Amino acid sequence: MRKLDTILIQLFLIFLFITSAVIDYTKTAEATEQLTVEGVWEVISVSLDSDKSYIGNRISIARQGARYQIQRLNSNDSWYCTGNDRRIAYTKMELLFSPTDELGGNRIPVSIAQKFAGQQVPMNTYYTLSADGNYLTIESETKLYYWDTNTATGEISNFRYEIKLANNNKVLKRISGTSKEEVPSQHAYKADCGMVDPNKPTSLPPDHEYCSGNLTAMTYFCGGDMGCPYVCCPKGLPYLNHCDCKCYAASDFDCHSYSYCREKLLK
Repeated sequence: MRKLDTILIQLFLIFLFITSAVIDYTKTAEATEQLTVEGVWEVISVSLDSDKSYIGNRISIARQGARYQIQRLNSNDSWYCTGNDRRIAYTKMELLFSPTDELGGNRIPVSIAQKFAGQQVPMNTYYTLSADGNYLTIESETKLYYWDTNTATGEISNFRYEIKLANNNKVLKRISGTSKEEVPSQHAYKADCGMVDPNKPTSLPPDHEYCSGNLTAMTYFCGGDMGCPYVCCPKGLPYLNHCDCKCYAASDFDCHSYSYCREKLLK
């Protein structure tokens, strides 16, 4: 009987151990699933010496509808990507090549350059979240060219090209913005200024008219421009963070660059 009791106790302890491990794994999995590419990121390493000047630069990534906006925090440059919470891509059309492109020190034959002059191909830059959600890897595609040359006649034939990931990765570390369930916030959006002349600065009419029922800030961050320098925030979230273009209830976020959005005036 005593031996049976010992076996039952051992089985119970094993059950508790397995249950605890499953619970811990589930919690970890749930936390990881909440992490997204959104946030503020800083370049901490590069694979090429020529890219070392990028170290320390920061970008913000913020979802806007079905797209993701990336903005350089040391300038007003921004662009849009498509993808999901874990990986996004920026796509642009580039010329297949120009007559001055080189490969291995040999210029692309003029006959090929002329034949394919003006042809464009899509090139992608990928932003991929690490498994733990704390790092982001940037990888860009490059073009490789191949052709055959008749050694007797010099005739060029069988031209082909390949698009593949280049060996020029950048690794970024998360500075702020950790999950979908972080501090309550909402993306700001450009105000509706109606018909404006984009070649002339706004004469600064009552900006509260442009954000119906919401708060407003005059800024060139997060969508404002010369024609309509107004950005809207929802009521109750008056702090427009310039780094991720979200509106917050208070200014106690990591990036202390923001505009205070004023409430719509009552007539």
